[in-house]
Amino acid sequence: MEYRYDSVSGKYTSAWSVNEDGSVTVRFEVPFGCHATAVLPSVAETEKKNLQEEIKLEPGVHEFRYRTKRDYRKAYTMDSRLEEMQNDPRALEILERKMPLALAKIQGKDAEDLNLSLNELQYMFFLGFHPDMVQSAAEELLQLDVIYK
Repeated sequence: MEYRYDSVSGKYTSAWSVNEDGSVTVRFEVPFGCHATAVLPSVAETEKKNLQEEIKLEPGVHEFRYRTKRDYRKAYTMDSRLEEMQNDPRALEILERKMPLALAKIQGKDAEDLNLSLNELQYMFFLGFHPDMVQSAAEELLQLDVIYK
């Protein structure tokens, strides 16, 4: 994924990719005489010990490869909301088999229901959910890879 911004001072570029091993590579270009601040998502570890979530960039080209706290190759986490799953036929099939109540919430298209995460659903006994039901669905949902279009 790459983004560019043509400013009066020159072109800023920001690009990122998820590598096969799950690490993330980010690349930034900052025009001469300018500065930038980059916020890196989910910094966990890196070969450069001084890499932080927010870094100040001097003019030039900067590239970093690092491991994240989250595996961005996977489509869902326990914090994923029903809204994120509503257009994924793979997720809908799992929900239909393992958690039909969640599928009904998606089909109802209520904004409040669509905002519910897997984590929240497991404690909503009053709606018919329970931890075993959610965990059973989550075992499959959390294995789904992101589909890049």
